[in-house]
Amino acid sequence: MSVNGLAEHVLAVADQSDKKITNLGLQKVLFFTIGMSIRRDKSELDFFNEIYDNDFEKWRYGPVVPSLYFRFNVFGDRPIDNGGYYDKGLSRFDKLIQDLLSIDVYRLVALSHKMKAWSQCERDILTGKFVQPYTLDEIARDFNNA
Repeated sequence: MSVNGLAEHVLAVADQSDKKITNLGLQKVLFFTIGMSIRRDKSELDFFNEIYDNDFEKWRYGPVVPSLYFRFNVFGDRPIDNGGYYDKGLSRFDKLIQDLLSIDVYRLVALSHKMKAWSQCERDILTGKFVQPYTLDEIARDFNNA
């Protein structure tokens, strides 16, 4: 399992729920799935420690896994035309993913900007300076303090 595997699962849940998801939406749903899961159940931190193999970076529109962004950027702002891969081992996240898919993506962007890890670097992010990627501990702290 990997962050890419979780992204495939998010795409599959969106497809099965007949919900459209853009590249921006995938990034935010993925980030909030990880953060909110850790907030709801601290033991999920162990699971995510095992799969967090592609760091989220702090971009203008919030957290982004660059490899996923570049994989799906051919879709631009259109919905991703990829049904993903449903992983039964990740089914415990389905309800959360469905709930997140119902939230306007720009609301998720705004919420990610309010979190300390992003907001404390805002000036550097917006001026294109290098900013350290999110650590999983940083994500956990942001969501536990939200």
